Amino acid sequence: MNTKKGLLPVLILIAAPLIYAAYIYPTLPDRIPIHFNWKGEADGWGGPDSIFIAPGILGAVSLLVYFLLTNLKSIDPIRYQKANDEIKHKLLTNIYGQFHEVLMISTQLSL
Repeated sequence: MNTKKGLLPVLILIAAPLIYAAYIYPTLPDRIPIHFNWKGEADGWGGPDSIFIAPGILGAVSLLVYFLLTNLKSIDPIRYQKANDEIKHKLLTNIYGQFHEVLMISTQLSL
């Protein structure tokens, strides 16, 4: 399986929210809400640098999951089934990619 071919879309999905955060960073106030209670009221505050925390953590987790999925057969060769590798990889990558995008968009829209 060509993992370099699949890595480019993952890197683009990770970079997009970080680029957007860098784009809006100069317009952010000195104090921004970073946490909300169940009523929707802000109860946690941070500086403008805190806008990079969520995309950074999600990007790191995304890369970890991507490398685990693409190297599954070397991690657990006994349970690896060669016939289902491509189907499982595409399915899991698509599901994870869509979940990641929804999560990143909702994070950016909540700002």
